[in-house]
Order: sequence, then structure tokens, then C-alpha cells
Amino acid sequence: MGDINRDLSIHFSTKYLYGLKHNEVLCAIEDVISRESINSIQLTEKNCVVTVKEKNQRDRLITVGIKIRDRSVNFVEIDKQLTNVTIKDLPYELSDSFVTTQMSQFGQVVQGSIRRGVIKDTSIENGTRYLQLKNCVPILPNKISFGKHEIRLFADNNRTSCKFCNGTDHPSFKCRDKPPKLRKCYNCHQPGHISKDCLEEVVCNYCLLAGHIKRDCEKYQDDKTRREMGEYADEIIEGRRGQSQSFDESITPCDTGIEDTYVIPKSKTLILGASNGKRLGNFSPDVINASVSGASFENIDELLNHALSVMDDTDASVEKVVICLGTNDITRNRSDPDEVNVNATSAVNCVKSRFPSAKIGLCTIIPRKGKGQSILKLNDTTQSVNNFLAKLCKKNSSVSLIDTFNIFCQNGNAVRPIYDINDPSGVHISDKGVDKYIVELSSFFGNTLALRVLFTHQLCENAIEVQILPLHLLKSKVNIIKVSRMDSVAGVIC
Repeated sequence: MGDINRDLSIHFSTKYLYGLKHNEVLCAIEDVISRESINSIQLTEKNCVVTVKEKNQRDRLITVGIKIRDRSVNFVEIDKQLTNVTIKDLPYELSDSFVTTQMSQFGQVVQGSIRRGVIKDTSIENGTRYLQLKNCVPILPNKISFGKHEIRLFADNNRTSCKFCNGTDHPSFKCRDKPPKLRKCYNCHQPGHISKDCLEEVVCNYCLLAGHIKRDCEKYQDDKTRREMGEYADEIIEGRRGQSQSFDESITPCDTGIEDTYVIPKSKTLILGASNGKRLGNFSPDVINASVSGASFENIDELLNHALSVMDDTDASVEKVVICLGTNDITRNRSDPDEVNVNATSAVNCVKSRFPSAKIGLCTIIPRKGKGQSILKLNDTTQSVNNFLAKLCKKNSSVSLIDTFNIFCQNGNAVRPIYDINDPSGVHISDKGVDKYIVELSSFFGNTLALRVLFTHQLCENAIEVQILPLHLLKSKVNIIKVSRMDSVAGVIC
């Protein structure tokens, strides 16, 4: 059968006219031409086809269009399919007439079809133009140049080819042959994994050296200063390097309520922690507690310097180091566990470089007590970081994981009785929590006879009551004695 002549048939898309009925189309057409001028109205799956008796009636419908459901509808000749084109990246200053002239190379631009896209609920343009083409070329290029301006084209009717497989039956983002996106780690800058799963040492993305991030990069800071300070930069940089980094010496390393500090020379083990670490006190003569409120993985260097400053003999052999940090890091990076992971890795490496022969115990971060979305978000980040710490310990034979999280968490909730009831932040632990924490540390110390000293109350001006508890007997208080001053405690313990 030869091709039929459909000169008198025109159509429009019913894409946004769900449930369209013949009577709706007929009533709309009657506003333009008479009912007697119509031969047929056909509703197909995607289009409405109208056949009229005369060419002048067809032309009038094409020119004027109709209105259905308060929507303007334009007819197109059956043999001259309409293609909707979206143009991206056009400069605002380019006129519509210039765009029409340029697009005419791909087909006949429907008069009055070009319009400019705007941001929703405003009259501000977004740089997009829309137009319609008749007799469009089979394939439109994805990118073309209008003079010196490179633009992107998108069209319906399978006129735009996929940039991956050159097919026209799907957009590029749905292509099955689309190559997988190569994930790159922000920590080591290697592909194949993301930073939260990275076990490598952090690498600066500015100087490409290991051991620090861009924010702490000396080269980055120097270059930034040179850009901002100009000719005075070298003097400023030299002055900064000459300054000594001081640490807050106003806070004593153990929060016992006694004016004198309890420092044991020739200590074998260091505890590097924050406020909860301070609450552990000095529970063994072989341990020096150098915890400072507000400490974090990020300022581990200052914490190490502080530890050495409270030791009588800086040349003492340090056999073990306990790191119980992270709570303050979670607070500052509640939605960014990757940043905490980077700082934790850097802290462990810093301790290893300072004490290369020491065994390191890395405590997991305890959850926060409380309810609400904010607490849940903090605890979710805490669990994510703890998973990373476990992987970090598996990779390093000299680093052991001390699982303190599960002491303070049962069935997904913080164990409230072992938290400080007077602490609104839900961070600090109670005396019971301290005892449980020390029991967990004892497995790392390898000494079941390590002692816990509890200062219960002051009996008189120079006397205190001291409870000495072997760690394996923490549940029962034993051996209550009295001593005159803090420095006597060391003799009693020894």
C-alpha cells in the first residue's frame, strides 16, 4: 500500500492532559471552527489527532490553537512532527532573534514558541531557553557553539543522542553503558574507597605530604600569608615560627578535689584524655593521667607536651599510652565523621612517632545520654567513627582497641545510671561509670591488682578518707584507711 495523504490531519500531545475526553476536544475546537468542518477526532496513547475538511480550517487551528483545561494547546501537522528543544548555558544578553537564527539550521522554528526559563516563583531568569522545531534534523548535537559561546541542547522525540553509547532512546544519565563513577578517598587521594573506610595515613591535598591535612599544612599557611600580606609576608611567617605554642597550664591533670597534684615519676603508662579522662584520677602508681578538659584528637601534640611537663623525668620509659579522646571531636564535627577519622589517624601516628616502642590503647568513644534528633545524630556519628577506629587498630599491631562504648550502651541506648546526673550535656560519667571504665582499661594494662583510689570526703583540715579498691573487687568496698596528705597515698599504695 502506498503512503496515504494526511495533509488535513493535525495533532497535539496529550502528555499533561490526563483522562482527556472527545467531548472536551470538540468543545474547544468549536471555539475556533464549526463542528461541521471536522471529519474525526482520535485519541491515541500520546496524541490527539484531528482531521478537518478544508486546508484553511487546518491552518486556522494551527495558527490560533485551542484551550483545554486552561492550558493553551498548539496543533502540528501530522507529517511535520514538532520537536521541543531545551537550550542550556546561553548568555542572558543574547537576543531571542539571534537564537532563532542559529537554531534554524536544525529545523523550522515555530513562530512565537521561544521563551526564557525563570527561577520558580520569581521573574529572575535561569539561563535556559525553550523553543519548538518543525521538521527537525534526525539527531541534534549535545553541544554546539553560537559564536564564541558553547551551549548544550536537549530535545524530545529521540533527537538527542546519549553521550556514552550514541543511542537516542534514552538520556545519558539512564545509559546502561555509563561507566561507574570512580570514588576517590579524601584522606589518601587514592581511588576505590572513601575516607571513612581508609586505613592509610592522611595525605595533605595541598603539598601531597603525609601526616597532616590542608588546614594544618605549613606550606598552605605560608602561601596564604604571602597572598594576603604581600611584601611583609616573610617577616610575619618568621615571627610565627619563632613563637612557642603554649598550652593551658591552669588546669591540673587530675580532678580529685585535692589542692596537691599526684605525680609519680618514672611513669610507665600515660592516659591522654579529656574531661572524662580527668575523672579517672590517678588510680595506679604506674599511671600518669595527663587528661585535660576540652582535649581532642586534633590537639594531640599539645596534650603530649602537657603529659611530659607533668612528668618529673621526661626520659622515663613509656611502655603504654591510652588514648581516650573523641567526644569533643564529635561535637565539632557532628555530621562529618570523615574529619574525625582523619584527626584520629593523625593522633595515633603522632603518639607512635613520639613513643615508638610503646603499646597504644585506643578507646572507643562513648555515647551521649539523652533523647532528640541532635543526640541521635551525634551517636550515629560516634558509631561510625568507632567502626573506623576498630579497622585502624586491626591494621596496626602496636595499637589495641579498648571497647568502652559497649560499657555505656545497652540495646542502643546510653546506660543512664553511670552518667553524671547533674550534667545536662549527657557527656560526663559518674563515679560508677569511672569504675567501669577503669575495669575495661585494666585488660589493656594487664594488671588485675591495679588500684583505684576514691577520695570520698575530707575528714579534717589535713586528713582525707581513702578507699583503695583492687580492680577485680570494685563492686565491694574494702580496706578503708586514713592518710594525712596526698603525697602519703603513694607510699600506702606502693
